[in-house]
Amino acid sequence: MISAPPLDLGAQLAREAKIEAALAFPPGFITTYFTDAKGQPIELEEFHLDIVDALTGADPRVLLLAPADHGKTTLSRCCLDYLAIRDRNTRMMLVANNATDAEQLLGAIER
Repeated sequence: MISAPPLDLGAQLAREAKIEAALAFPPGFITTYFTDAKGQPIELEEFHLDIVDALTGADPRVLLLAPADHGKTTLSRCCLDYLAIRDRNTRMMLVANNATDAEQLLGAIER
């Protein structure tokens, strides 16, 4: 007979509380579950919070205009993941610069 490892109820409750907190606060979800290119947790600046708020807000149509290397693509991918986890019936459209970029973003979201 195979026995299951003992259940650490405290660890399970802590894990569930962490997940619930992250799902309730999109910036918390991003900083908890995503890393930058160097494998470090993503650090959000004040203007990133505005982008996250726009992407996860009530208005379904968002156009992001910001200079290069300001996190538009990364935050879009993170927020699309967040929205898909919150509601699997969510429909999204992501417009990329070219087909290669679009395929890479889609692959990252699917993972």
